[in-house]
Amino acid sequence: MEVNNTKISYETLWKFIIRPPRDQYEEEYLGNFLFTYHNKYYQRKDYEILSSEGYLMKCSFIEPIESCRPSIEMPVVLYLHGNSSSRIEGLII
Repeated sequence: MEVNNTKISYETLWKFIIRPPRDQYEEEYLGNFLFTYHNKYYQRKDYEILSSEGYLMKCSFIEPIESCRPSIEMPVVLYLHGNSSSRIEGLII
């Protein structure tokens, strides 16, 4: 009987390491769409993209508001969260 319990524990542990449960959160945890950071104003726009395999990806695009932009063209940083994390991981707290 203990062999069976050990096997279940091993399978649970293995899955937790290889594919941990996805981070669960509510959209409001992302905060306000307009926020300040280092005395500059930024805006967040959220998007949903459907992959060719049928997976729904939720994305956020964050940029300075027009009056805080140093130029029209700006560099872009693409941030991809971890294996089973979420957009919450990329927040500046």
